[in-house]
Amino acid sequence: MMQPEFLEGCIEACRREGVHTALDTSGCASREELIRIAARVDLVLFDLKLMDSALHRELVGADLEPILANLEALVAAGIRIWIRTPVVPGINDTVQHMSKIARLVARLGTIEKTCLLPFHRAAEAKRTNLAMDSGFSHLAADRSLEELEAPFRDEGLAVQIGG
Repeated sequence: MMQPEFLEGCIEACRREGVHTALDTSGCASREELIRIAARVDLVLFDLKLMDSALHRELVGADLEPILANLEALVAAGIRIWIRTPVVPGINDTVQHMSKIARLVARLGTIEKTCLLPFHRAAEAKRTNLAMDSGFSHLAADRSLEELEAPFRDEGLAVQIGG
């Protein structure tokens, strides 16, 4: 979404060739551009990391409210959406946090499913080689992702680990 005109061109080229298209977004974008581009793809993968406004601002560096408003606008536009939540130990890996996301998804009503993305250290070696501290090397999962699925299942929602 940082280069919407280029993205639109790529989407249109893919569609002309019959290639399935998806937009993977944090939702931190101009609402008008987001809706315009999302209407051209087959699926929107919408990252929803945190439901606490202050923590979202601190860790992500963006306000949560416009992101949630963009999500609601996508739903209102009838866009096909999957929610993707990266589960970060010690940050958002609690049943209480997942319950907030599950209630939001249930309220929105048309989200196809939520994917809980396991925390991984895939980039850790690269960051080490570049002498960069990821800030995450000390983290370890406190609970199983199966436990974090429960709030979604309790709301009658489709949820999967990975995706």
